[in-house]
Amino acid sequence: EIEGYKDPADYRDAEQEVLEGLVEAAKEAIDEATSEEEVAQALEEAKAELDEVKTDAQLTEEETSQQL
Repeated sequence: EIEGYKDPADYRDAEQEVLEGLVEAAKEAIDEATSEEEVAQALEEAKAELDEVKTDAQLTEEETSQQL
């Protein structure tokens, strides 16, 4: 579920690397979880972190607004 949560094609190269690292960390946390509750918590936390990574469109919008 975590691997398909975000589409790397929507992100710039640097952000794709960040996403990849977050997904790997999330998979490790999920693998180390000892209960369904811990799995759910790890998944929720990972999704929140992934949501913080800006897409190419978001970065372009910010760059455009800064130039004005």
